[in-house]
Amino acid sequence: MDRSSSSVEDDLRSVFAHLITSLNGDERTIEKWTASLIARYSEPQRKYHTTSHINSMLRCLSTSSSHSNNPTALKLFILFHDIVYDPQRHDNELQSIVVFETFADELSIPQDMHKTVDRYIKATISHTIDPSDEPDEDLKLCLDFDLEVLSREEAEYRLYSSQIREEYRHFGEQEYAEGRVAVLEKFLGRERLFFTDEFYEKFEERARRNLQFEIKELRAKLI
Repeated sequence: MDRSSSSVEDDLRSVFAHLITSLNGDERTIEKWTASLIARYSEPQRKYHTTSHINSMLRCLSTSSSHSNNPTALKLFILFHDIVYDPQRHDNELQSIVVFETFADELSIPQDMHKTVDRYIKATISHTIDPSDEPDEDLKLCLDFDLEVLSREEAEYRLYSSQIREEYRHFGEQEYAEGRVAVLEKFLGRERLFFTDEFYEKFEERARRNLQFEIKELRAKLI
């Protein structure tokens, strides 16, 4: 059974409040930023990129057997990586970094963590890892958590793909199908979808099947 949106939001409020407290934020800061976070992830243009997506990634963090070197940075990445999301603009990740930087400055987050989270968010633009970042296992976890949805059971994957279609409803069927196929085929062309061995071994095969069947369905609309 799907959890209610209020339950998801309550969980998110709790996680964010605890995180802000650990960063020496006071009650006013907790109230201000938690309200902003919930409001942004509840915007009407969002169908998939919502509080549920954030909670799913937080669950990945809590259940992953891979060791995180800096769980605080991972949580900050998860909470802020889609805090700006408008399907009709092309700078969502960069604008999300701007919001995070405002938060980081307000809480005097150390510069090394600040720059790390910026780098993790920026990596979601291409969902690739620069060779210089190859040793960074936390970055690999960030990207794998974000793409975990690709590996879900068929019904859940169909729900995800329908939510993405709703977010891009400003495109007609032909234009959307062409664009979505191009994106999915680019992912399929990679040697690996998932960067960590844990996610690769558990999820790679099913994720590829999901991408293949969505491409097949989209291509049928182009005929």
